[in-house]
Amino acid sequence: MSLIDLLRGGDHRSIGRADEVVDIVLSSSSRFEEVFNGILSDDSLIRMKYADAVEKISRKRHDLLTPFKERLIEEVASIDQQEIQWHLAQMITYLDYTKNEEARVVKVLRGLLSSNSRIVIVSSLDTLTELATRNSSLRESVIGDIENAMKKGTPSVKSRGKRLLGRLTRDN
Repeated sequence: MSLIDLLRGGDHRSIGRADEVVDIVLSSSSRFEEVFNGILSDDSLIRMKYADAVEKISRKRHDLLTPFKERLIEEVASIDQQEIQWHLAQMITYLDYTKNEEARVVKVLRGLLSSNSRIVIVSSLDTLTELATRNSSLRESVIGDIENAMKKGTPSVKSRGKRLLGRLTRDN
C-alpha cells in the first residue's frame, strides 16, 4: 500500500490517516525513510501529515530517527511551515547531539521563538528546556529565552514559561 495515498486529501486541520502510516512503519521500519522523505514534499498538506507521522514514530523508536539527524537539523529545520516547526521541536528531543550539533539545534530553536505560532514557540521552549536539563551550560541562556518569550507572549506562552522556569530553577 502506498503511504502517500493514506495521506492525501483533507485540510490542515486534519492529520488524515497518519496514524495508520505510523502503525505500518512501526511494523515495517524499513519504510521509515519513505516517511521521513515525505516531510520534504512540495505539498504543504502532505508535508504536515508526514511530519506528524515521523514525530509519532520517532517518539516510540528514537533509533529510526538517528540516521536522519543531519537532515533534520538542515533540511527539515529550513522549512517555513508551522506544523513542521512544532514537530521538528518535538523530534529534536528524541536525539543526542555532539557539542557542535547541539549549538546548531539551539540556534534553530531560538529562531523558531520568533514564530507567529504559539504552538511553535511553546514547543521550542519545551525543547530548549529539555536540552538545558541535559547540558547545564545552557541553563542560564535558556532561562533568558523563556523570560523574553514570556514578556511578549500570549497567555499560553506565559503559562508554559512559568512552568519551564520552575523546572529549570528547581533542577539547579
